[in-house]
Amino acid sequence: MHYNDTKMATKEMIKSALRETMEALSGLVATASVQSFKSQSNGKWGVAQQTDHLSIANYITASGFAMPKPVLKTVFKSANRISQPYDEVVWRYQQQLSQGAKAPLPFQPLITRFPLRGVVQKVWANSCEVLLKATENWTEEELDAYLLPHPILGKITARELLLFTVYHIRHHYNSMKAMQTGN
Repeated sequence: MHYNDTKMATKEMIKSALRETMEALSGLVATASVQSFKSQSNGKWGVAQQTDHLSIANYITASGFAMPKPVLKTVFKSANRISQPYDEVVWRYQQQLSQGAKAPLPFQPLITRFPLRGVVQKVWANSCEVLLKATENWTEEELDAYLLPHPILGKITARELLLFTVYHIRHHYNSMKAMQTGN
C-alpha cells in the first residue's frame, strides 16, 4: 500500500484510500498461508479472524451511515467542532489501545470458528461494497456535521469515522502481513 495521509482531505480522497486499503487486504487474505489464515499467533487473531472482525466493523459502520440523518442528529446530536485530521484520529485510537482498549463483543469474529477462505473473502468483499455504497449520499458538509458512535473513541464525526476505518484496515493489514513474514 502506498498512501499519503495528507491526501485524505475530501470524501473522494478518503474513499480512494479506503478502496486501496481494502484491495490490499483482499490480496493478502487471498495469498495468506493456511497456517496464518486459520491460526492465532501469540494470542493474536489469525488472518481469518482479523478479516472477520473488519467485516463486522464495516457492516456496523455502514449501518450508521445508512441511518436517516435526522435520526442521527436526534440520537447523537450535531458536531460542535471541526473534524480532526487522520493523524489525530489515529493518535486518539492508539492512546486508547495503549490503555488496554479491546474490540467489544459485537466486533468479535463470528464466522471464523471454522474458517473457510472463500466464505471469509466473500463476506469481506461484500462488507467493503456495503460500506462504500453507504457513504455515497453524504456531502462534505454532512461528514463534518453529523456524529456517529465509535465503541472506543465515543462520538466522532462521520468524516473521522471514515478516517478511522482507513487506519483500522491498515492496522490489521500490517498485523496480518507481519504474521505472514514471521515478524
